Amino acid sequence: MFSFPITLILIPYGVIVALFLFMSLYSIHNLVRYGATSHGSFLATFAFLAGAVFVFFFTWQALIGTDWSQQINIAIPFSSIQPSL
Repeated sequence: MFSFPITLILIPYGVIVALFLFMSLYSIHNLVRYGATSHGSFLATFAFLAGAVFVFFFTWQALIGTDWSQQINIAIPFSSIQPSL
């Protein structure tokens, strides 16, 4: 049986969140810097940021009740079967 702490799942999640934030800030920077100042671009940017806040808020709410000291156990199938000769 193989087991690992559930906190290891936070590492890839943190990398994904960091990449998302970097790309979001870069997109907003390009929007402001290169003059896309129409009402449609501001509306699209607002919808994007509101959606991101919505997703992060509900992710936070879902993760509050998680017991991060738990172990995840992964059993190897058929590992207890001994070959017969």
